[in-house]
Amino acid sequence: MGIKEIIENKSGILSNYISNLLKKEIKIQKIEYLGKGLHGEAYKATTSNNETYIVKEFMDWGLNLEFPEDRISEAIKLKRTANDLPGHVKIFGNLQHSNNEIKELTNENPIIVMEEAKYDEYFSDLSEISKSQELSEKAKQRIKILAEKIAEMHSKKQPANLYSKYLKDWFSLGILELTNELKPICTEAEAKQIKHSFLDWEHILYKNSDRCKRIHGELFPGTIKFGPNNEFVTYDMRRIGAGEPADDVGSVAFNFLLQSILDHKKILPCFEEATKLFLSEYIKHSKDNEITKFLPVYMAYRCLICVHPEIIPIPKETKIQLKKILFTLLKQKDLDLDKIIKQI
Repeated sequence: MGIKEIIENKSGILSNYISNLLKKEIKIQKIEYLGKGLHGEAYKATTSNNETYIVKEFMDWGLNLEFPEDRISEAIKLKRTANDLPGHVKIFGNLQHSNNEIKELTNENPIIVMEEAKYDEYFSDLSEISKSQELSEKAKQRIKILAEKIAEMHSKKQPANLYSKYLKDWFSLGILELTNELKPICTEAEAKQIKHSFLDWEHILYKNSDRCKRIHGELFPGTIKFGPNNEFVTYDMRRIGAGEPADDVGSVAFNFLLQSILDHKKILPCFEEATKLFLSEYIKHSKDNEITKFLPVYMAYRCLICVHPEIIPIPKETKIQLKKILFTLLKQKDLDLDKIIKQI
């Protein structure tokens, strides 16, 4: 039994649970459905004092969440790692609903209660850049804040043994599954070449476990928000909270380029400037002068997700454009943005 049963229940058990959790009186007036995401389904609970909380149920969407114990592990892991990540919304507790009671985790689908990530998604900033075709002072300021906040996330070193665990998850769940389903965008020969190129990178990455840092793991404009006074917040982190910093940095950098390609079929100078500013600011704050050697494969991974025929709903001709960038990135040993731009 999950969130739907809690909504149908009129006894106020969710209000009582959150009240006990936060040690203050909470009375939930309304629960509204937000939609489906990576882990499951999410709802927004609004209290009589107009406070809001997100209630998210982990469900069997695949993605290594097929079994109850997988979902329980993911929920517990998310609470532990998210509350340690600067800027991430706070997760207050893990719960389950069974027999008209809210209780600690069992074999039911886990549910988490957390802060609402308010403000506007960073996609709105990218849209403003795209419309104006220039990088305003506001845009530059936010890019600098974004780079600094990500560097702060990565400032905590993690045990080297977690790096191999992270890579195992990344390659088995991400790369191997994605490269098996690339038709009709890629031929079978191209799909094999892409898979082998990523596997070549795997051997390189395993030798760099000393780079293991605290990371978000699913950082892109849809999990980044800015408030009117440049308040920064992120949410929905993935994996074990440890891994390669280029994962986060490469994802954000790639999305600057992607926005331009989607809107203009080419990389405009303003998005080139945005990407270079973001990377230079990140390196300045993180002191990670080696990261450009690792960015190509992580940007290639985000490109691969877009090239996949089903995951991201973009036109086929755009996916074919991105396929050229994918092959270029996989050949690079150090990030060369100029070569990527020439592919468009």
